[in-house]
Amino acid sequence: MGEPGRIREWDPAAGKWIREAEVPADWRTAPVWSPDGKQFATHNEQAVAIVDAKTWKALHPDSLAAGPTDAIFGVTVSPDGKTIATDGNDVHLWDAATGNLLGSVRSSWANGPRVVFLPDSKSFITVVDHYIPVEFDARTGKELRRFKLPDALVKKALLRDLWLSADGKTLFAFAMPASSLGKSADLQWDVGKGEVMGLSVIERGWNRDLAGRS
Repeated sequence: MGEPGRIREWDPAAGKWIREAEVPADWRTAPVWSPDGKQFATHNEQAVAIVDAKTWKALHPDSLAAGPTDAIFGVTVSPDGKTIATDGNDVHLWDAATGNLLGSVRSSWANGPRVVFLPDSKSFITVVDHYIPVEFDARTGKELRRFKLPDALVKKALLRDLWLSADGKTLFAFAMPASSLGKSADLQWDVGKGEVMGLSVIERGWNRDLAGRS
């Protein structure tokens, strides 16, 4: 459970707090665990911390403190647990083993999930210029390719809520109209080809439920 300036662990059976760590935390967001369960990342809008799951001590605080200081809205861990991505106005890539900054990617702010790692952890996808999904190298931040977008949505939609299928073959996103006169849409891309494979226009509503996406 996150609270301002600390995170606490609760034992529901015993009905008491077990331990806590004084690290950046926010009650609105849960910690993000590494795949091996040995560490987790937590954050508030000003800072991020990598915490050892056994000792509950912050790892690499000096390295993380020396990195970018822009607002942090979310944290994503690569499937292999080696890279941590923090997103705000930009996406910053961190080495989970050392806490060192690997690189930064210019991105677009948006609500909801907006960084997705591919299953091999070698690259990730985020949104650039508000409407273009772009794949980047996960260790250097180098741009690898851009996904295609229907002409009707170019510069007319704001992409948000990125979602990747479990097999990594399909990318989902919600296209929110840039003006009140536009329509929302659900989009699907073939990740291998980078091409749109499905588009469903939503007549009403600027939001939709992500439940069931896998």
